[in-house]
Amino acid sequence: MAIDFSRGDLVLVNFSFGLHPAYVLYDNGDMDVVVCIITSTQRWEKEEVEIPRGEGNIKHTSYVRTHKIATVSKNIVGKAIVGKVSEPFALQVENTLFSWLKPSVGERGGFG
Repeated sequence: MAIDFSRGDLVLVNFSFGLHPAYVLYDNGDMDVVVCIITSTQRWEKEEVEIPRGEGNIKHTSYVRTHKIATVSKNIVGKAIVGKVSEPFALQVENTLFSWLKPSVGERGGFG
């Protein structure tokens, strides 16, 4: 039986390039979960959100890369939740994500 995750959980995912931390964006209860990659390398990109040391049990300052989104099988997600971020931090991640997803005024966006 797969674990259900919630927004803001920090997990370890066994990606093809190795075990890597990730931030849970969404879990609808099926066998997949939507995550963003977490890295310890700052890239100074507008899409990244700094996770200060201590937030969500993070041992070193790290960065949620909101533009590096993956839907992964729960089979490759670790069996334990490494940490959970605070609600204000989760809102900061969502605001960053939505800021670059939203088309600029005058741009055509969407599917219609």
